Amino acid sequence: MDIERRAVMASMGGWLGIESARLYLTPSPAFIAAEARPPAELLLSLAPRFNVVAALVPDDLLARLPQLPAASAAFSGGIRLIRLPDPWPRAFLAGAAAPRSEEQPLEQVGKLSHGQALVEGWTGPPEPPAEGAATVSEYRPQRVRVEVEAPREAFLVLNDAVSAGWTAKVSGRPAPILTANTMVRAVRVPAGKSTVEFRYRVPGLRAGLIVCALSAALLIAALALLPPRPG
Repeated sequence: MDIERRAVMASMGGWLGIESARLYLTPSPAFIAAEARPPAELLLSLAPRFNVVAALVPDDLLARLPQLPAASAAFSGGIRLIRLPDPWPRAFLAGAAAPRSEEQPLEQVGKLSHGQALVEGWTGPPEPPAEGAATVSEYRPQRVRVEVEAPREAFLVLNDAVSAGWTAKVSGRPAPILTANTMVRAVRVPAGKSTVEFRYRVPGLRAGLIVCALSAALLIAALALLPPRPG
């Protein structure tokens, strides 16, 4: 893996300003598979769409990409900090676009208009960009709440990584989490006002607790069946 791709990918969690990013937010394999453009250039051009606001970039890459903004700070080892332009929000409403097999997914993400999202599994016709409001009212490592007001049915896109253990509810009702833009979460929301809540539980934790409880119950039952010890 070349030096600039290492620098770009290694700092991704820090870019996002998410407290829990270093724990579970990692680049999608699609980042590595993209071949249409040099990987570092592709990463930097797409990063603002994932709510990335800044990047650590090597000097030689800055020299090759004059369209990047001027660096705001320099570090040892020839690394500079740049602020990326026009980052998309942490949460926003989007109309669905279906992935096209003839084109790299991240190349498709790069062509989306604001208010659109590439939604895996979407089989309906392409939807126009969505309007409305999506406001993050609570953000914790294991719980995120978003207040939504949509003029029509749309997807709520949350620019946090898809990960096992997350579930979602829309106004108290369970809702499936779909993958949007190759790596982040999306939930279908109805027209009007709704509240979307994402919760995280360690995968397998509930099953493990049930097994422990059953084991304890069997142990207690077995002890109860033992004959009493002589006086």
